[in-house]
Amino acid sequence: MESLGNLGQDQEALGLWNKAVGYVRTGNIDAAGEIFLSLAQANYEGAAFAIGGILADSTARKTNLEEAIAWFQKAVNDENDVRAMVALARIYLTKGGERNNALALHFLEQAAKSGDVIAISVLGELYENGYIGQPNIEMAKSYYMRAANFGAIIAMIRLGNISWLERNFIKWFYWRAK
Repeated sequence: MESLGNLGQDQEALGLWNKAVGYVRTGNIDAAGEIFLSLAQANYEGAAFAIGGILADSTARKTNLEEAIAWFQKAVNDENDVRAMVALARIYLTKGGERNNALALHFLEQAAKSGDVIAISVLGELYENGYIGQPNIEMAKSYYMRAANFGAIIAMIRLGNISWLERNFIKWFYWRAK
């Protein structure tokens, strides 16, 4: 596994990280969580995100969105972790609990500023479908274009669909051919 931040400088910690990932792959979430917790307490990058992911996973035995949010927030605050920003946005948009479009938008915009293609594509979808107010096709196209420039196929498909609805068949063909 590729080293994560300061894990690459500590072979023992990297070994623990890889062991935890192995536990996740085999379904031993409790053992993985214990290792990630020890790494997070030692301030190893990526560990807070991993714990948040375990706690937010609806297939895990110990799903706890409040704790997941706290760990993701720690990853954002301590490491500026873009994956945690996108995870927080997902929770605030879709998971159980209180929906908070303003917070979701905040985290997606932060992640998009860092160049996260998923965040950029999701922002396009939010604007296209009016999940954060009235639909705004021009804003949606702007975000989709940005994501398409990074090679995001879903953004190209959405641009093609919008072109079809706008009866711009040349652009529709362009985006479908990409």
